[in-house]
Amino acid sequence: MEIDDHIGCAMSGLIADARTLVEHAQVETQKNHRFSYDEPMTVESTTQALCDLALRFG
Repeated sequence: MEIDDHIGCAMSGLIADARTLVEHAQVETQKNHRFSYDEPMTVESTTQALCDLALRFG
């Protein structure tokens, strides 16, 4: 699935859970970061945002 123009991901297992993470990443990269900073979010920052989300619901 495409997260942003330069970031994609593959998933396996519980697709509903993965879809939630992908949707969160899409909002984070395409709406929040790009709108605020007018530049693409780095892969590292996107990964960190998803890790933070996963830890909150761990």
